[in-house]
Amino acid sequence: MTAKSASKTDDKDAAELDSLCQYAIQGVHEASYLEFLRFAPLEKPDAEIRATLHPGCDRMRLPAHIEARAGFYLADASTAVSPSTWPEAFNDARNVMGGALRVVAGERQVVIRCAGSGRHAYAGRAARGCHLNHAAIAASFLRESLPRVAVLSLGEHHASGIQSIFLSRADVLTVSVHGDPAQRYPFYTGYADEHGSEDAAGANLNLVLGAEPDEKAADAALAEACEAIRRFSPGAVVVDIEAGLGAPFDRLALSGPAAAARKLSGALNCPVMVIACETS
Repeated sequence: MTAKSASKTDDKDAAELDSLCQYAIQGVHEASYLEFLRFAPLEKPDAEIRATLHPGCDRMRLPAHIEARAGFYLADASTAVSPSTWPEAFNDARNVMGGALRVVAGERQVVIRCAGSGRHAYAGRAARGCHLNHAAIAASFLRESLPRVAVLSLGEHHASGIQSIFLSRADVLTVSVHGDPAQRYPFYTGYADEHGSEDAAGANLNLVLGAEPDEKAADAALAEACEAIRRFSPGAVVVDIEAGLGAPFDRLALSGPAAAARKLSGALNCPVMVIACETS
């Protein structure tokens, strides 16, 4: 193969991955929300767009004004969109999809690194700086090839977006080990009594570490999470590990992404894909 033909092959493979990534993203996120992420920044190319108001319970209309759309699609004041938002989020999602394809091809331990987190992104809203939900995108795509998939989220903060996206899905088990949501973001979700919707009762498990958690509590919660996943018997597990964890939450990182993939793949007896984010 010549360098020129190799380059054409690489370009074709890249285009196919981009197309597959678009497909997987659209399988998780609402079309109008994706349009906002891509095109709203063009209206203010020299400034970040942030929400200054929110529709509250009246999220029924989508006005044309940019401030109104920002409040509709951005869940909090800490989240903004700019011309770099979509390219950066898509690049992370593309990396995640590359990892998902490796799982489909038969790899049992896959580690993917992302610049930013996605755990708080909802189907139709960005939150806490998360715009695309990487773990949900990977899990939804893997579910097309497997009868059941699990998502294990480990960190100080509840993976609110992941829970929301799969709350009514009985074929995807979501398990989150995190600190007390009454004392930290996201505050409104992440409690132990949230088990899934009526059609998917038991498909969500929140293991809440106490107000003053210690390493023993973190280890016990992780063991309980693994037991719940084994009972569910998924074909693969997507693991989302929050960045920058301090004690005792750093116990949940299992000495790093590669070690986490190795330990969890053995403990769960199935392929494991670990998504490690550089920022929370």
